[in-house]
Amino acid sequence: MKTRRRMETNPAARWLCAGLLVLTACAGPAPALSDRLGDFYVSPRGDDRNPGTRALPFATLPRARDAVRKRIAVGLQRDVVVRIHGGVYLLPQGVTFGPEDSGTEQYAVRYVAYGDEVPVLLGGVRLQDWQPHRGRIYVAALPKGVRGSQLFEDRRRMTLARTPNEGYFKLVEPAEVDGRTAFVYGSEDLDPARWDLGDAKVNLWPNHDWFNHDYRLIGADPRNRRLVLDAKGVNLRAGNRYYVKNVPQLLDIPGECAIAATEGKVYAWPRGPSIRRADMVLSTARSVIRIQGQRDRPVRNLHFEGLDIGICEENAVDIGNAEDCSVRFCRIENAGVTGVMIRERAQRITVYGNEIRDHGQHGVSIQGIGPGRDWVSHHNVVENNHIHHCGRLIGHGYGVRISQSGHNRIIHNHIHHMPRYGVSLKGARYGTIRGKIEGMTWENRYDFMPGCNNLIAYNDIHHTNLDSQDTGAIESWGSGRDNVIDHNRIHDTGNDQFNLQSGIYLDDQADYWTVTNNIIYGVVGTEHNQCIYAKGIGNHIENNILVGDPVCDTGIHSFFMADERCDHHVYRRNIFYFEPGPGHPGTGQFGRGVAELHPKGTTLTWTIDVPVSGRYALWMRYACQNEPYGYKAMDGRTAIRAGDAEPVVLNHLPDTGDWGRMQWARTAELALSAGRHTLRWENLKGGGINMDALVLSDDPAFEPDGTVLPAPAADRHVIVVQAEDYTSRDGRTRPQRFYAYGFTNWSEDRLSECDNNLFHAVGGEVTIKGGPADKDMEKWRQLLGGRLDAHSITADPRFADVAGRDFSLSEDSPALELGFEPIDTSAIGLKPDFPERFKETDPSMPMTP
Repeated sequence: MKTRRRMETNPAARWLCAGLLVLTACAGPAPALSDRLGDFYVSPRGDDRNPGTRALPFATLPRARDAVRKRIAVGLQRDVVVRIHGGVYLLPQGVTFGPEDSGTEQYAVRYVAYGDEVPVLLGGVRLQDWQPHRGRIYVAALPKGVRGSQLFEDRRRMTLARTPNEGYFKLVEPAEVDGRTAFVYGSEDLDPARWDLGDAKVNLWPNHDWFNHDYRLIGADPRNRRLVLDAKGVNLRAGNRYYVKNVPQLLDIPGECAIAATEGKVYAWPRGPSIRRADMVLSTARSVIRIQGQRDRPVRNLHFEGLDIGICEENAVDIGNAEDCSVRFCRIENAGVTGVMIRERAQRITVYGNEIRDHGQHGVSIQGIGPGRDWVSHHNVVENNHIHHCGRLIGHGYGVRISQSGHNRIIHNHIHHMPRYGVSLKGARYGTIRGKIEGMTWENRYDFMPGCNNLIAYNDIHHTNLDSQDTGAIESWGSGRDNVIDHNRIHDTGNDQFNLQSGIYLDDQADYWTVTNNIIYGVVGTEHNQCIYAKGIGNHIENNILVGDPVCDTGIHSFFMADERCDHHVYRRNIFYFEPGPGHPGTGQFGRGVAELHPKGTTLTWTIDVPVSGRYALWMRYACQNEPYGYKAMDGRTAIRAGDAEPVVLNHLPDTGDWGRMQWARTAELALSAGRHTLRWENLKGGGINMDALVLSDDPAFEPDGTVLPAPAADRHVIVVQAEDYTSRDGRTRPQRFYAYGFTNWSEDRLSECDNNLFHAVGGEVTIKGGPADKDMEKWRQLLGGRLDAHSITADPRFADVAGRDFSLSEDSPALELGFEPIDTSAIGLKPDFPERFKETDPSMPMTP
C-alpha cells in the first residue's frame, strides 16, 4: 500500500482526521468479553496434555497457540480467546506467532489475562544451585548450551560488574593496536593487570556525545595504559566517556554480577539477604512475544492484553509484517533493547495503555523500510502508555522512536527519564542519499520519504536528554513532511554536562512541521539552549508557550547547515516568557571577556559557589599593554574581595604585549568558606586591562594554560568565572538579557511570517541573538520592510501561577488580543482508563528525580 498523498488541510482539520484514525485503531475489532470466559485456558498448574479447558488448562503459551492454530485452520466462526491465569511462565526461547496464528477480517484472536490475575511471561531460564564464591559473592554454572547477557534478581536487572560503579571515565587519547581501535586511559583510572577479559566489554560514547555503543574488550596493556577493542575505525577523541563492564574482578557492590560465558559461570552479589530465596533469571530469548509475518502474508488481528512481559535479549514484544494487531494494558519491562518493536510492513498496530519501562535502549520503536517508494509502515498508534527509565544499557535510548514510517499517532503518553530523546522521528535527509536512489530528485524527494503525516500530541514529556549532547525532548532529523507536534507539555529536560539542549529539536531536513499549542519550560544545559531549535523548510511554530530563563535564554533558534535549507518559517502568536531563575554557573566562554575597564573605580561583581572551605589560588586570564602610558604591569592597581572580607590587591600582571593577547597569571590567594559568595573586582588606580576569565583552585599543583583547563587532583576543586558573566558593573545591576529568536546565521528568506507574538522577561529584556539585528529589537522590527513582529508586543501575559507551573491565561491577558488561543492542558498525558495496577510506585524506580 502506498500512502504518499499529503493532507493539505489546516492543523485542526488534520487533528480531527487523526482522531478518527486513532479511535478506529484503538477500538479493536471485537466487542467486550467477560474477563473469565475463553476458548482455551493456560495455568502454571496446568498440563500441556490437557484439553485446555477451564477445568483442565494447558501449562504453556506455545501449547495454547498450537491449539488455536488448529481452530484457525478449519475456519473461524467467532473470536478466539485464550485466558491466561496468573503466575510466572518461563519462555527460554520466547513464543512466536506467524500468519497461521492470525485472526480474520471478521474475527480476532486474543491472549488475555484471566480476570484480575497477572500472568508473567519471562524470556529466560532460572539459575539455581548457587554456591559461595567469596564474601557475599555467589557463583552458579550456566546450563549447557545456554547463553545470555543479563541477569535479573526478582525481575530487577543486575548491573554487570563495572568501573567506575557510576558515571564514566574519560579516555586520554585515541590509539590503534594492530589495526584495532584502542585508547589510552588515565593513570589513576584502571588497573587491568589481573582482569579476566574473556567476556569484558567497554561502553563508550565515541566522537560526539550523540550515540553510545558496547564494544568487546580484547586486550589491555597496563604498561602503556591502553585498552584494545574488537573494532576498527571507531572515531575517538580525547575526553570521550567510557566504562568497563562484565569483568569478574570488578564485582564489588550488591546488585552486581558478571556473566562469564567463556568459563560457563555466572557470579552475583545479590541485593537481598539470600540468593537462594531470590528468583534469579538469565535472559535467553531473543523476544518474549514475537509476531512475525511475511511481506505478502502478514499476521492479522492478533491481540495481547493484561500481561506482564519481560526479560529478553532484544525486544520484549517484536512485531514484524503485521496488520491490525495490538498490545494493551500490559507491563512490558527489562528487554535488552526495546520494549515494543514494530518493524517492516506494519500497519494499524496499536500499543495502548501499557507501562513500558526499564529497557536497555528504547521504549517503543516503529521501524519502516526506506527511503524509497515502497511505503509499508504506517497508521500505527502508540497511545496512553507510561514509558519511562529506558536507556539502561545503551545510552542513546528514546521513549518512542519512529524511522521511515508515516501517519502514526503518538498521543496521550507519559514519557520520562530517558538519556536521550522522549520522541524521535528520523529518516534519511536528502543530502546523504542524493544520487543513490533511482528516480529521486530535489523536486520529488518527499515521495521517497515515508516519515510523513505523523502526529505527536497530548504527551507529557520530562526528564529526557539526561546523558547526551545536541538533543531535544521531541526531535526530528531527515523526516518526510507534514508532521505535527501539538498539545504537548515538555518540561524539566536536559542536563548540566552538555550544551545544545532543546525542548523541541527540528534538526536537519525537518521540513514542513506544524508545531502548535505546546508548553515548554525547564530546559537546562551548559550553554546554547533553547525551547525550540528549528532548522528545515517551511516550519510553522504557532500558539506555543515558551518559558526560558538564564540557562535556556532563547525561545526559537534557527540554523542553516549540512547543505539542507533553513527558510520560510512562520513564528506566529507565541508567548515568549523569561523568568529570572537562580542563574547559571557560567554562560560565557573563553575568548569573549570584558574590555574598557581602565577608569579608576570601575567594578565587576560575580556570584560564585564554593564547594568546600579552604585557600584558593586566584588565576586571571587577561590582556594589557600599558607601557605607552608609563607602566609595564597592572601590579597593585586592582583588587578583589570575596563577600565581606578585606580586599586583596592583585599582582603579577605584566603587560602581555597586545590588547588581544591573553595569558594566565596567578595573582593572589583567597581564604573562602563553603557556600555562595559575591566576588567583587575593582580598578583601584586606573589603567587598562581586558579580562577574559578568573579561576579559583584549592589544588596547589593546578596551573591553567590556554582555554582547556586541566582537571584538579582528587578531592580538589576548580571554580571558573567567565568575566562577561558579571551580575553588576560599577554598582549597576546588569539586566538579564533574553532572546526571542536566535540566529547562528541569517538569510532574508528565513522567515515568511513573524508576528502577533508576545514577549516578557521578568527583570530583564527580550531581544534578538545573532543576524543583522543582534541585540537590537527595534532594528529587528525595521528589517524586511518592517514586516517582522510589526504587531507583536512586550507585556506580561498574566499567567495564573508561574511558580506552580499553571500557564493558563487570565481573562484580561494581552495575549488574547493578539489572537492567542488558550491551551487546554486537561487532556495532556495519560487517559482515565490507564490501569490502576501500574500507578503503584515501585521504590526501585522513582517517578521523580
